Amino acid sequence: MEFNRTKGIENLLENLIKEDLYIECLEKDIKNANVFMAFRSGAIDFYYGGSKIYSYTNNQFLSHRKFCINADIKDEYINQDKLNILNIITCPIQNYKLIKDNAKKYGGVEDQGISNLFNQDYFSQKDIFLLDIEIALENGRIDILLYDNNTSTLKFVEAKDYSNKELWSTIGTKPEVIGQIERYNKDLKNFNDEILNEYQKYINILNKYFPLKINEPKTIAEDTSLYMFGFDQNQKNKIENSLKGDNSLENINYYFIGNAKKTKVKELFEKA
Repeated sequence: MEFNRTKGIENLLENLIKEDLYIECLEKDIKNANVFMAFRSGAIDFYYGGSKIYSYTNNQFLSHRKFCINADIKDEYINQDKLNILNIITCPIQNYKLIKDNAKKYGGVEDQGISNLFNQDYFSQKDIFLLDIEIALENGRIDILLYDNNTSTLKFVEAKDYSNKELWSTIGTKPEVIGQIERYNKDLKNFNDEILNEYQKYINILNKYFPLKINEPKTIAEDTSLYMFGFDQNQKNKIENSLKGDNSLENINYYFIGNAKKTKVKELFEKA
């Protein structure tokens, strides 16, 4: 597996910071941790409300067409009077808020849960913070990467909403998420050096282009943790019986909280 997160990023950043859309809209939201910025090989992605609102690649912004349509129009067939307001991409700065509003409407339940961590990202200046999301490895894509700046430790976390079927199985059998985490752990072991090296570059770029002082990572926590949210008090009984009670989570580090909005990254890192 070739793990790359920083290829071409410095050249992209040099151009990004000159873009009107960045200067007038994105920069403030990123630094206030409302929009999350993540580096990819050859692209810089921007997330809001559970969706990727823009990808900056080849020195241009791309946005999914579903975010560029006036979502308040519910008609299946559009009359000619409304056609002129359907396409909102003609002026991306003026329509920045509309694209963000659409992104929240289309965001999946788990992605929306993860977006609650954006206010605790690397711009928050916290000791432990959100560093990256949607990290593609050989055996799948891990949802969350946290970083402890004091111990220089990276920790990967798989996020699941209570409604996700991968969490559940008949009593006495392992749910699908267990195999998923085991595959991720295998990747972290097999490609430890590549992943660590790439995130050292990642952090050095952040420090170079933004007012940040983040230490280089030195180690990766061996095990991927499970983070589950989106349940009420009554549903906790199912968790106790079907996940904890029958030892489905044996040897799995986990952190469960009903309301994702109340998640503290520090607790997620330390208790999972």
